[in-house]
Amino acid sequence: MAGASTHGDTVLMTSLFVAIEASFAYSAKMPSWFTVSTFSDDPEKVAVLRQGEVAATAWALALAIVSSILLQSVWPLAFAIVACGAEVIGYEYQIAHPVGDVHSMTEGASS
Repeated sequence: MAGASTHGDTVLMTSLFVAIEASFAYSAKMPSWFTVSTFSDDPEKVAVLRQGEVAATAWALALAIVSSILLQSVWPLAFAIVACGAEVIGYEYQIAHPVGDVHSMTEGASS
């Protein structure tokens, strides 16, 4: 039948949706990468950022696990793991590379 959706199509599309939603979980629970890099030189704030990473990862993986169970496929979970990994790598990079003092970055700039 032309235009009929297969289980494979459903798994693929749901897996992509789960990966996108995994990234949205970080967006909902964490500040932007730029914002993280502006205050990641404070150890107390870094600890709070890492708590946010854990919360966002847990939320994203919960969605992925439920989707995988419903579809009886490992792909939604696999896509979410990749998305979560990319997000955590991005946040950890920003934590490890905080931006300098804003005033020192603008010194010498003409008005």
